[in-house]
Order: sequence, then C-alpha cells, then structure tokens
Amino acid sequence: MNIAITGHKHGLGQSIYNKLCYYNKGSGHQVVGFDIENGYDIGNRLQMGKILFESKECQVFINNAYHPTGQTELLKFLLKMWEGKPKVIVNIGTFFVNEKSKDWIKNQNHEIYLEQKKIQRDLIRSRIDNNLKIIQVNPGLMKTQFLHVMNPSTVDISKDEYIRTVDCADAVVYALDLLNKNIFIPEIDLLDKRLYN
Repeated sequence: MNIAITGHKHGLGQSIYNKLCYYNKGSGHQVVGFDIENGYDIGNRLQMGKILFESKECQVFINNAYHPTGQTELLKFLLKMWEGKPKVIVNIGTFFVNEKSKDWIKNQNHEIYLEQKKIQRDLIRSRIDNNLKIIQVNPGLMKTQFLHVMNPSTVDISKDEYIRTVDCADAVVYALDLLNKNIFIPEIDLLDKRLYN
C-alpha cells in the first residue's frame, strides 16, 4: 500500500513510520512522511494543500500530527476528497474524549486539545461510507515529548505506566494489515491496564 503520514519525525508518528518502513519490510508498503521539520506544517493552509496533493495517490492516510486546528481541518479535507473511494484514513485521537477517562490534568492547552479531538471523533462517527474506511485510534497517556509539553510541570515521562509509542504503532499497523484479510477495526482504545481496571 502507498501510505502517507503526518508528524513522522517524532513520537507516535515516528514509531508508526519506522514500523511501516523498516520493521515490516516484507509488507511492500511505500510510505511518505509529512512533518513540520521537512516543510509540511499542517497549521499552514498552503502547506496542507501540498500534503493533500502529494498524497492523493495513497491508499492510506495516517492523520497523526497535532495542531490546534490543523489536524481537524486536514481530516475534513480528507473526508471530502476521499468520499466514496476505497481508501483508509487512520485518525489519531485520544482516549480522554471519553466520559470514563480520568486523571487528565486540565489547563487551557488540554481544553483546546480535547475540543479538537472530540470534533474529529464526531466527524468520523457521523460518516456512513462503505468504501472509505476510517480507523480511529485513541491512546491513553503515551511516553512522548508531546505529553511533557502539554503538562510541563506535572508529567514525568520516565514513568512506567505510560504507553510506549512502539506498542501503539504495532496496533495501528496490525489494524492496517487486517484489512488485507477483510477485517476492519473502526476504533481502537489503547490504555495501560494498570491505570484502567
């Protein structure tokens, strides 16, 4: 498959990219990465248009990179562009949009983040399209620098109870591989079982 991914230079995006490109070589995936570090800022409309243009031949788009409005806007454009087509969108959300989630420290960054992730989830859940498949991935707390940026004074990412990005990447790649067996997983929640009994 031809796969596009945003935010492939760090965190979860880097783990998914590495898994698809290096650890899963026999799969035959061709992966193109779009990251702010190589000139693809999803917060910039012109650069977002370039991402969409350069990924139009892809069968899979992994909407991973976060921006306060850019990730949601990118999802909206993808849903419109790919409507009715036999393609796949993997959207990286968060478990914390669920009412049953706990332990989320509230600040202004979190409120904007959760608001955008809820919009994305609702956009996806409102779609009825048998051709376009959307896999919504909802990780809990994950060991990334992004988690530290969101909670600079309260998060110690060296703790053992956070999900590793490589494990979340395994789940994403597994869900994509199952499509070849005609098995579709529309939504995945990933949590550390010690925190969520």
